Amino acid sequence: MKACLAGPHAQKQYQPRKNKRTPNEWASDFNLAKSLATKAVLITNGRGADIPIGEGPFKVTLEFDDLLEIEQLFNRISNETEAIVAELWPAIAHVAEELLSRRTLFEDEVDALIDASRRAQNRMASTHRARYPR
Repeated sequence: MKACLAGPHAQKQYQPRKNKRTPNEWASDFNLAKSLATKAVLITNGRGADIPIGEGPFKVTLEFDDLLEIEQLFNRISNETEAIVAELWPAIAHVAEELLSRRTLFEDEVDALIDASRRAQNRMASTHRARYPR
């Protein structure tokens, strides 16, 4: 679910929207995350034996308690994902900037960019603590 929601949350971080309406280009990500939340709740509650695990459509009758639990799970995961994106934003932006000049980045290159971004963040935090001790 977090993988589905990370892109929309990164877009929101990069370009905040004035209204709360979900943009059309994010609809499939949110729908897939909702579907996964539904499957997770049903499987956890012992009702998921006939539910396909892949991305395919499925039909199931949901009770009010199911809907409430699905919404709570989706919101919790969405909030966690938003916090992760905010925490990692400097690294995300660093990788995105690099992708503007290069068509492909390999895993080790992405890891190196993230590490460099984290080291820079840690240096800034150390400098701040040295200048403004508590």
